[in-house]
Amino acid sequence: MAETPENHPPLQPPDDDRRPPGRGGLLFLLLVFFTLFILVDIAILAYWLLPGRREPAVTPPPVETPAPASPAQPGPAEEKDARSTPRPDPDLQLARTTWLDIRAEAEAADVPSWGGDEYHRSLSLATAADTAAAGGRPVAAVRDYTAAATGLKKLLAARPALYARAMARGRQALDEGRAAAAREAFSRALAIRPADGLAARGLERAAGLEQVLAFMTEGAAAERQGELAQALAAYRRAAELDPEYEPARRAAERLQRQVEELRFRQAMGRFFTALDQNRLDRAAHALAEAAAIRPGDPAVGEGRSSLDRARQAAQLARLREEYRRHVRAEAWRQALAVCDRALAISPDAAFAVAGRRVAAERLALDEAMAGILAHPLRLQEEGPLAEARQTLAVARAVADPGPRLQDGIRALARLLERATVPVPVTLRSDGATSVVIYRIGRLGRFTEKRISLRPGRYTVVGSRPGFRDVRFILEVDGDRPPAPLQVRCEEPI
Repeated sequence: MAETPENHPPLQPPDDDRRPPGRGGLLFLLLVFFTLFILVDIAILAYWLLPGRREPAVTPPPVETPAPASPAQPGPAEEKDARSTPRPDPDLQLARTTWLDIRAEAEAADVPSWGGDEYHRSLSLATAADTAAAGGRPVAAVRDYTAAATGLKKLLAARPALYARAMARGRQALDEGRAAAAREAFSRALAIRPADGLAARGLERAAGLEQVLAFMTEGAAAERQGELAQALAAYRRAAELDPEYEPARRAAERLQRQVEELRFRQAMGRFFTALDQNRLDRAAHALAEAAAIRPGDPAVGEGRSSLDRARQAAQLARLREEYRRHVRAEAWRQALAVCDRALAISPDAAFAVAGRRVAAERLALDEAMAGILAHPLRLQEEGPLAEARQTLAVARAVADPGPRLQDGIRALARLLERATVPVPVTLRSDGATSVVIYRIGRLGRFTEKRISLRPGRYTVVGSRPGFRDVRFILEVDGDRPPAPLQVRCEEPI
């Protein structure tokens, strides 16, 4: 049979991604091949059975082929034709056996499902070889069998490269959003390596790519409309469906940064507004929201410092108002305590620095006046009297005395006035007792004596020979004269 272009289909590289012909075409080629095989075997058998042949018959190696229908027994004319058949070529037998072995290995490796045009070219060459052998052209048959076997050998040896190329094309198709191309590439890679997990994962990703792309389209549309939260949710769903799809991950991360930036700016805006309005609790809440979004942002640190200063200022303002209330009430001890608290917060608090000095002076003045008024009888001595007069002068020098101080000034002035006015005092005795008043002098013996004493406390002692001394404390009040005092020694020794 003559070789025509129809017997040799166009040759394609072995890694071409076009799918092999359908199962019907393959079965037809196999049927043609097996028919030619049977015809060649009959011709060879007839040749070696001719009488007069000295060479022993060379039996070809067994080939596993489907059992064809039993051919009819040749007649006398056919036997005569068989005697004229040329002797088979050993090179042809070897080339054919090699081809059949390689083909069996290829079918075991499932080459028909991934070999593409290179596999079909080898089949076409083998068919041409069968035709050449049947037509008595052993050289052409050996050439085509060898070329067919070589093609399959190269195809089997190229499995790692073909797998890698299919995987690369599949990944590229995934990145470019071409779901059909990705499925085809990963299917071929999985056919080359049926148990390969990477190829199976790629095919799984390709199966879900259309849904991933739908989420990406939804996210892009929402982003164009300014619906950032909706867009971010769509991008995240795409990334969750295929965590290895980089465009989805990058889009989600980019939009997450934009959403965080917007939320951060809004929180900081609320913070500064509340801070300007001195609504510190609201400002602290807004700053906490901003810090939760960007804990290490410098604006958050500056905001904390501003909030601390504002809180300190607010606390000092409250203490200043409390100090003023105590000043109006002339509660100088409480005012002094408030100043100390303010200085503990800020040593430079102006109101506390000046207020503490005033409060301490007024507290000392109040305590001095209260001590004098509580012990008026001490003014009978010149030292306490001079001190009281000085205290009164200091009190009167206060620029803006309050009601309490004014009352104290009046009370102290009356006390000093009474302290310098003598009060008549009557002493009675028995004429035998000698009477002495400490810090005043000896009065001697008498039965009754009237003297004038400044308000105060006086010690009166009476003594008489042979009798026990007597001692009395005489308190002279400036408001009224004391009752007459009896000074007599009546207890014998």
